[in-house]
Amino acid sequence: MLSRVAAVMAPRTPNRRRVTGSSGRRREGRESERQRPNMSRRVVTSAVLLLVAIMFCGSGAVPTEASKSGDKIIFQGEESFSDAENATLKQAFDSFRAPSLVYVNGVVVATVEAHYTNRTNGKSCVSIASKSMKSDGRTWSKGSAIVFDHYDVRIDRLLRPTTIVKENGYEVNALVGGYDTSGAPLTNVDGGYWMPIIADGNVLRGKDDKEFQWNHIKSTTKLQDVKDHSTKPKRFKEFLGGGGAGIKMEKDGRYVLPIQALKNNGKNVSLVILAEKSSSGWAFSSDTSRDGCIQPAVLEWEDEE
Repeated sequence: MLSRVAAVMAPRTPNRRRVTGSSGRRREGRESERQRPNMSRRVVTSAVLLLVAIMFCGSGAVPTEASKSGDKIIFQGEESFSDAENATLKQAFDSFRAPSLVYVNGVVVATVEAHYTNRTNGKSCVSIASKSMKSDGRTWSKGSAIVFDHYDVRIDRLLRPTTIVKENGYEVNALVGGYDTSGAPLTNVDGGYWMPIIADGNVLRGKDDKEFQWNHIKSTTKLQDVKDHSTKPKRFKEFLGGGGAGIKMEKDGRYVLPIQALKNNGKNVSLVILAEKSSSGWAFSSDTSRDGCIQPAVLEWEDEE
């Protein structure tokens, strides 16, 4: 039995094999290939609810009274979140997008971009917000947010979170892109072309009612020393964030994270980062999508021999 992984993107041109579009459906390459059922029905239901919630929040819809099934909008416009590193800082967000969902230590964690306008200077800003729900529960937490990058004050937008569960089973990392007030990705002052940021959070242990929170001491750090084994030097000019959730390969324990990059010719491409551990041994895949393929996702399945 072989474990396989594929990266799938939403292309600007149709008819690509094993590609997901906005509907999120996977087209099979052949009948013997099946996606591994590695999430419970409750988690899958939560993922569907999250996507529905994002669509309704974006249109400004108001949620109706909750049904007996517990269907609710998870992220609602004008909802306020407390900042992870400064609990006295509360921010109301206008809209949410780019959802990412992981299952960690018995808890479902939903992470999104959270958009708002700074009322002091009128800047359009983007934060990272999360809520959590016990896998057997029906109530989402009040949530936790990283309102701005405490590590680098130039960054006003944290975009396209790609989340993974760390080796210890209760911590979560989110790989995000860092952007300045103009909306353009930042480059390092030394001429480097990557500005990837890692957001760090965990599910609090020792409590009956488990809840996810971003790290209140150091919520964001820069990701250093990502290796590129390609023979093409400096293939990419900017890091554009990721999208969705990363996976951990069952066969060798490596992490696979979908990301987006800007090439030197100004074209966007999708690729993956392969990591030996959640915080070290990171390397870019040698191959990329064709130009223009965006919104990447990864999935793993097994072939029966």
